[in-house]
Amino acid sequence: AKPSKPKISLKLSLGDGGGGGGSSAKSAGSAASRGKALPTDISPAEKVKTKARNKPGPKPKLKLSISESASGSGKARGRPPGSSNKTAAPLSSGMTLSEVAQCSKALSALRRRNPTESTKWFNKPVSDPQIVDDYRAKVPHPVDFGTISSKLEKGEYADIASFVLDVRRVFANCLRYNTTIQDSFRPLARDMLMSAEQIFARFIATPAAYPRLLYCWKLTLSLLDTLLNMTNPSDGFQTAHYFLHPVSYYVGGAFPPDYLAVIKTPMDFGTITSNLFEGTYQTVPEFVTDCKLVVDNCRTYYAGREDGLLFIELADRLDGLMVQQLNALVRYDNSGTGAREKASPVAPLYIPRPSQDFLMSILAEVREMEYTSKFTKIAEPATLPFEQPVNVALFPDYPKYVQMPMDLSTVESKVKSGAYETAEDFEFDINLIFRNCEAYNGPKKNTHIVAMAKYCSKTFRKLYSKRMAALLESGDAESAPVATSSSSGEKKRSISPASGAGAANDARPPKKIKLDLSAVRTAPRISITAAQLASSASREKNPKPRASTPTSTPDEPVPLHVAIAQIKESFPLRRPAKLLEGWESSCWRFFRELMKHPWLSAARPKYVFHVPVHVLFPSIREAYAAKIKKPMDLTTAEAKLLSGGVYLGPQDFVNDVALVFANGITFNREGHDEGEPLSCAYFDASKHLLRYARWLSLEYLDKYLAQDEHTDVPTPDDGLVTTWKLTTANKKLARDEMETIALKSQMDISEEGDRFTYMETECEKLLKSLRHQSDAKYMYFFIQSIYPPDYSAFISKPMSWDQCNDTLQNRQYETIGELVDDLRLIFSNALKYNARGKGTETISGKAYDSAVHMSARLETAIDRMTISVSNRLETDKVEQVIAERELEAEERAEEERLRKAWQQETENAKHAKGTVTTTVEKIRIIQRRPTRKALDFDFPFNDDDEGSQDASHIDALRQQKLIFESQRADRVKMFKTSIALGGSVYSRMFEQSKAAAWAKKKAAEAAKTKGTIPSSDTKSSDGSTSTNTCSVNAQTTSSVGDKVDKDREQINKELKAALGRLKLSKKKKKKKKKSKAEAKPVIFD
Repeated sequence: AKPSKPKISLKLSLGDGGGGGGSSAKSAGSAASRGKALPTDISPAEKVKTKARNKPGPKPKLKLSISESASGSGKARGRPPGSSNKTAAPLSSGMTLSEVAQCSKALSALRRRNPTESTKWFNKPVSDPQIVDDYRAKVPHPVDFGTISSKLEKGEYADIASFVLDVRRVFANCLRYNTTIQDSFRPLARDMLMSAEQIFARFIATPAAYPRLLYCWKLTLSLLDTLLNMTNPSDGFQTAHYFLHPVSYYVGGAFPPDYLAVIKTPMDFGTITSNLFEGTYQTVPEFVTDCKLVVDNCRTYYAGREDGLLFIELADRLDGLMVQQLNALVRYDNSGTGAREKASPVAPLYIPRPSQDFLMSILAEVREMEYTSKFTKIAEPATLPFEQPVNVALFPDYPKYVQMPMDLSTVESKVKSGAYETAEDFEFDINLIFRNCEAYNGPKKNTHIVAMAKYCSKTFRKLYSKRMAALLESGDAESAPVATSSSSGEKKRSISPASGAGAANDARPPKKIKLDLSAVRTAPRISITAAQLASSASREKNPKPRASTPTSTPDEPVPLHVAIAQIKESFPLRRPAKLLEGWESSCWRFFRELMKHPWLSAARPKYVFHVPVHVLFPSIREAYAAKIKKPMDLTTAEAKLLSGGVYLGPQDFVNDVALVFANGITFNREGHDEGEPLSCAYFDASKHLLRYARWLSLEYLDKYLAQDEHTDVPTPDDGLVTTWKLTTANKKLARDEMETIALKSQMDISEEGDRFTYMETECEKLLKSLRHQSDAKYMYFFIQSIYPPDYSAFISKPMSWDQCNDTLQNRQYETIGELVDDLRLIFSNALKYNARGKGTETISGKAYDSAVHMSARLETAIDRMTISVSNRLETDKVEQVIAERELEAEERAEEERLRKAWQQETENAKHAKGTVTTTVEKIRIIQRRPTRKALDFDFPFNDDDEGSQDASHIDALRQQKLIFESQRADRVKMFKTSIALGGSVYSRMFEQSKAAAWAKKKAAEAAKTKGTIPSSDTKSSDGSTSTNTCSVNAQTTSSVGDKVDKDREQINKELKAALGRLKLSKKKKKKKKKSKAEAKPVIFD
């Protein structure tokens, strides 16, 4: 008797359905063909088990039925690979089967893109109770990947365009809600949208089925990010805050009563973002118009209202920045580059073909799945009903529910034939099997087979996700479903070696394809001991080198180029420099000019500020961290600038660049004070580079300087400005520093016929810059010395370009400033003389306009030359100091070596003879150079070694200079002393003469009062002349005269004494000077 247990145990299962393409349908068909009814309460699995236990005649017929059913599905097995694009979508769907398949595969590929870090934020709806209300108020159309997948399976999309719109809205909503300054979600959404567009181009066969995004959408999004990062100078608040969402959001959810009457077309930056990402904008003018409409609406509504002054001020600030960005965008749109971008289609994402072994391993795990019924608790093979195709002859209504059949055997044959181009194709076919089963058996209430299909579908999704994650984790890019792309829009491919040794050469990527290594994780590093290495070497004597990324432990220094590459890879959202605009473009030009410095630009730079210090010098990691609290390097600053959204303005970028060199000064200060050569070199180099960076930043960022009189005061220790504000006052201070160095430094004058020196060459370049071909019509008036007849009446010192050139060729300029003054004089003379013809079409008017134009060109050339010359002079000065310091260090090292050698020789002699025999005098005589006595003549040569002659010559020149300066100071002092002494003597003699005159006058008055009149000629009454002699008081006259004589003698004595002291002083100085001259004979003019 047959065992009854299977019938009883499976009575609750329903087996009358045809399944999703499995053996149950074929078994039912075989029984019906023999005219024997099968029990409906036996499951398909138990039917197979029952027939396997009983071996009567029906078994061959069952096999025959199966074989017939299998042969009947030959068309399904032999369908072309492209036929898998059809799906079992409901008939109510507006899309065709092929379109649903394309959308499903695109969504699957997008969701598998780095799921743990990127897509996890977009898989489910926003449900956080803290933000959900605010989110719904800001986002009018919330959507997520889970909702899109559900709508796609239910057939709710009318066409591909509606599906693409929902996918784009996922990222547009992210940008619309996350509008804070430097929000981390914005770069993520931008990167995901870029991948989505490339995935659409890869899977959707008809590009015209959905609207294309604006060709320069990345530039427009960068423009919006710039506006969002703008802050108010007064409170640091976001300037665009009240323009991010519709006005209704800020006033309780509804527009003000009169708003729509005044404003016909409301607009905000959130709406602009949605329109941009949803493909509403197809031309740049449409985007520009809406951006301008935001600020225009504000001005229109609040015009003449006191409560809107704040909003109008914010709109004006936004407009000032936005106009520059929009104008640059329009210029780009009208350029040839923009035209080429418009014409070029979106490049499809490259997805490598999955390996056959990988897909077959997944298929094997699917076949091993078991399903346990909730009622019977009996386990059975879960995928056994889906092994073979459904026989449509037995189930004629099957095509009404399932228009694209699929089964595991067909999937296996397609894997073996290489029909699957991507892993998404394989995933779609597996899911299609279970969806077909649900579509056919669901309406028929075959709950058992439906539950089994749902279980298989859920288990497969988990299995497939786990296997794909493990594949990505292992770094095997051959079957990686998606290769990520950078935010800059460059097309990158993820390529890995093909499986098998024979395919190594075929899988080699082209040379010009840029590989995206950020999406592929490297395999875990394994530490190999010395014993293991030795054993492996014995097994493989000549192993081939493996191509891998250079790795190093934290205690080992990393090569410079590897460290730079690692830093750049940590910023995957870097943009090409040509896409930078506004202040970012100016900052890039400043940084590029800074990196041209000879200390930084070489492949092996002399001083390394490009990477963190501990990467190149791991031994000082702790010491560096103790002194430097905020590390910074040039590569990090560059990568942050190119990433966008990190720096709010040029001031932040300049601060980071300055921090690089300020850290170098801080860390090396202690070593510099101790005289350590490397620390001294980096200390001096950091000081100069910090100063040079300040000069460059204030020149290249001239457009973004604040009109402020604030100047940053140098530190008292070093006289350096470690941080500075971008203000006009600081620029003036920096320009004064450069002019003092470049324009007032003495030039090295070459001999006629020789090549120009560096500074003379710079002067020649400055002259030639005025003779550029583009300025020929302007320089026509200023080249030759041809002047009008009345020119000398207005101009006291005529000057022309030829005169300046002749003076330079004759080596008559001593400083660059002299040439600059002459060149400026050319155009100032022209402006002064031709001022009468200003604004006219006369020759004088044209000369005036030409002078204005060329004067501006001259100042630009002077600024450029001043920076170059100042940097060169300061660099040479620092290098000279470093060279002298190194020479002194070498001399000290040599002295230390000789001292140790002498000590060793003394110790050896002590051990050899038992007594200490010092040879100090002999050694000292050998080491020291003989001192020459001062003679009254000098030898033209000396017997010193040639290496010391240069140093002795330099020391002699220095001594001669000191003597000359001392003599000159003494002469000036003697001249002042002589003037003072002569003035004093003169004043005393003048006072004495006045005193003598006064005494005579008083004596005359005294004699007159006593009646004694001096002798004089008088006339008598008859007209005759008579002489009356009157005697004056003899005693009085005699005493006054004696006093005057004594004073005169006293004055003469004092004058002689003073002259004697002066002569004695001169004799002493001459004697002293003669003694010095005998020691070091120097002749001065």
